[in-house]
Amino acid sequence: MIGKSEEEIMDYFTRQPNALASYAGLVKIKSINDECFRQYKLNSKEELFEHFPRTLVHDSNLHTTKKILAAICTGQHQFKSQSLFYNSEGERRTCILSWQVIPGHEENYDQIILTTVDITDLRNSKEELRKSLEKLDHQNKRLLDFSYIVSHNLRSHTSNIQSLTDLILSSQNIEEKKELVVYLHKVVKILASSIDALNDVVTINADVDVLQQPVKLREAIDKTVHVLSDKIRQKEGVIFNNISKDVTIFHNRAYIESILLNLVSNSLKYSKPNVCPVVSITYNEENSEKILTVNDNGIGIDLKKMVINYLASLKLSRTIPTPKV
Repeated sequence: MIGKSEEEIMDYFTRQPNALASYAGLVKIKSINDECFRQYKLNSKEELFEHFPRTLVHDSNLHTTKKILAAICTGQHQFKSQSLFYNSEGERRTCILSWQVIPGHEENYDQIILTTVDITDLRNSKEELRKSLEKLDHQNKRLLDFSYIVSHNLRSHTSNIQSLTDLILSSQNIEEKKELVVYLHKVVKILASSIDALNDVVTINADVDVLQQPVKLREAIDKTVHVLSDKIRQKEGVIFNNISKDVTIFHNRAYIESILLNLVSNSLKYSKPNVCPVVSITYNEENSEKILTVNDNGIGIDLKKMVINYLASLKLSRTIPTPKV
């Protein structure tokens, strides 16, 4: 193997796995320090002599062993790699393996000083930190979603309450005021129900194992229409609730109501000028999938314009000069 390139040697050992074990068995251990005994949890050199060759040719270390033997055959004097080893108790550990050749030892035989630094605990700590950061990032996104749900839901309710109180204060008719107060009471009850639903969202964010509840879709849509009744009246909109009373899905009620509120309010907000908005809500099941569809006759989304604006913003951000200090 002497005189061959590293690639040729690696390829040879890949095609001849038995040869790899034979070459690895030629490795002779001259001396062992106390730290090596501690890492491998060994009591004697004999245990290491028996254990070490199996570690070299273990599946998890085949690539590293090939690299070591290729480095020896090509005359390299230094080598470093991340590797795995199993101690005497069968525990898998990760280490940084490095070796240094001392040439001309004992009649042209080279001696190699092999060092292994156990980084298992450090690697595990980094992995735990990575998972914690991912969890924190996920929680931050959920917090942003929750803040959006709160602001969107409460904005609709406060708008209704504001409109009703303005009407009550401006009305001179006692009977009309009584009727408006009754209606205001209904709106406040819906607001209280929405706050309870938001509390459910908080509970779910704190405990992902909270069970989902049955939600009657038609009732959830009727509630959405009631909350947006003032905007619907202003826009002269029409909402078609095409879902039967017996349709029930299992989900979080607050999320479903927030999604419906978002979709229907956007349909009203982005309606065509001088055209009465028409919103149709349907539900069907296809191939075990439950599909809720909200259609409207609004202005829609100009995807081409959106992409052009996005690309323009990227170009602008790249051409902004760096301030000179």
